Amino acid sequence: EPVDGVIIISKDPYSWLLSYEKWAAKCQWPKSDYNYVEEYLAFLNKWKQFSEGSDKIYFIKYLDLLTEPEKALNNIQNKFKLNKRFRLFKKTITELKKVNVSETFTNQQKKYYVEKTYLNHYSPSKLKEVNSHLHEELMEFLGYDIVD
Repeated sequence: EPVDGVIIISKDPYSWLLSYEKWAAKCQWPKSDYNYVEEYLAFLNKWKQFSEGSDKIYFIKYLDLLTEPEKALNNIQNKFKLNKRFRLFKKTITELKKVNVSETFTNQQKKYYVEKTYLNHYSPSKLKEVNSHLHEELMEFLGYDIVD
């Protein structure tokens, strides 16, 4: 069935990696022979490529959804020319309170992302390792800085 568009929500690669590693530990995945950030890059690079041939793909930063949700949702609505009650996950945006598999999002969690305190979990060597995988062009496209 045709879709009006695809929304790609990206997280800062540093916060994404910590979340992904936490999920991998919870799921007891075996140690990988590559850095997980390579999956982040592969996924977002592929969608960037798709977007170059389609105006139906829209990128939005997770942080924008946290800090300016109304503006972010209005941008989505305008991009895809949706009516005021557009649907996501078979519910209107106003009906959505949380994603079913997620815990309730707290102000403390919001602060963690907004203030980028997740960076405190990185040693200089781990930060250097992550940075060695990041592509400057993709980070610029997504609106993220590579942290020194």
